[in-house]
Amino acid sequence: MKQKNIPDIIKRLPLYNIKRIDTSLEGDWSPNVKAVWSKEKGFVGFPNVINSHSTFKPSLELYFDNCWFGIHCFKKINNQYVFDEEYALHIIQYINSKLKE
Repeated sequence: MKQKNIPDIIKRLPLYNIKRIDTSLEGDWSPNVKAVWSKEKGFVGFPNVINSHSTFKPSLELYFDNCWFGIHCFKKINNQYVFDEEYALHIIQYINSKLKE
């Protein structure tokens, strides 16, 4: 499978200032939110992440000091929005590599 590209906006964000990355469903965020990465712990995996939904789109949110940035992170399969773990991990690995520069 061809890997999706990192969104250009992420390449322009001040990643040195990132605090954490959460995942949930856009439109039903609060009841389902899970932290998947932080500066303190690094990547903690995708435990208990809602894998699919027929209405709400799985997304990542990158949290900074004074703002956040959301990224849809799903594939559409059989009329379901399915969390794309491979793409989410690709984004997290990109951020980790930039923080080490």
